[in-house]
Amino acid sequence: MTMKLPNRKLILCLVLALFLTVGHYVAFEPKEARMGKESDKISDFVLFEANTLKAVAQPCELTFEVLGSLLSEYDLNENQRYVAENFPDLYWKVYCENRPFNPKSCDILHNCEYGMGMSHIIRKTWNSTLDRIAKAEDYLPERCFQKLTEPISEGRIEMIFDMECNLRVAQWLYEHEGSDPWGTVETEWGTYSCWSTYEQ
Repeated sequence: MTMKLPNRKLILCLVLALFLTVGHYVAFEPKEARMGKESDKISDFVLFEANTLKAVAQPCELTFEVLGSLLSEYDLNENQRYVAENFPDLYWKVYCENRPFNPKSCDILHNCEYGMGMSHIIRKTWNSTLDRIAKAEDYLPERCFQKLTEPISEGRIEMIFDMECNLRVAQWLYEHEGSDPWGTVETEWGTYSCWSTYEQ
């Protein structure tokens, strides 16, 4: 006994109805954006105006104003959380200079000849800022008062690569010079075009 194949028109109508149903759901039910666990990787898409998909990566789509909620809503690595909780003024500077939030980081183009550590401070600025902090008698852990000499050690054990030391010096710079050490709208160096976007 052979089974009779369904009418082709009936199959076509069923497929079309299914397609329209799914299409209607996608078009009129915007998807909530979710942030991924790894920075700089697309983790999801968010629907705008029912017809435009935009890629979402961590933490680019967040603004400075919602940094506090970021701590509870998204999965930050330990170093990101440390910066956000203890040095919130520096969060986007560090993100733009050192997206892996790696305390042993050096400038990607010029290695350790330029920016170093969490906030990518250059050698000359590090050494002069230590003198200024000492002269002002402002607080800095004693271990942090280590000036840089050449060459940088293979294991990068200098205090500029100590996360707390680097961020405390960067915070002092920020409080006394503002954002200028990380570039301005006029400079060709620095990451102004990046962090200024998030600090609006």
